[in-house]
Amino acid sequence: MRVVEVIDYQPSWEDSYKQESIKLEQVFQEDMIGIYHIGSTSVPGLAAKPIIDLLIVLKSVEDADKKTAAIEKLGYEARGENGIAGRRYFQKRWGCKDSSCAYF
Repeated sequence: MRVVEVIDYQPSWEDSYKQESIKLEQVFQEDMIGIYHIGSTSVPGLAAKPIIDLLIVLKSVEDADKKTAAIEKLGYEARGENGIAGRRYFQKRWGCKDSSCAYF
């Protein structure tokens, strides 16, 4: 059985997002249109699963494919489309326990 942990809002979630977004911006540079902190951890005051979700908007999906090796060097695991056609999904287990992780 999968256990889902929901905890009180942590102000550090925003800092975690900012630190990770800087690293990802350096990888994508001119290929990136924007990067966003999404999901429940992005809502101040909201209890949430301690998972930092990031959405990166690129000029093309091929830009993600070209940068997969660089993203993996940051500790992410490439998961392909992961059930949604036309997207690229990456998962990083950092600062987490059990299934609490960062995803984009």
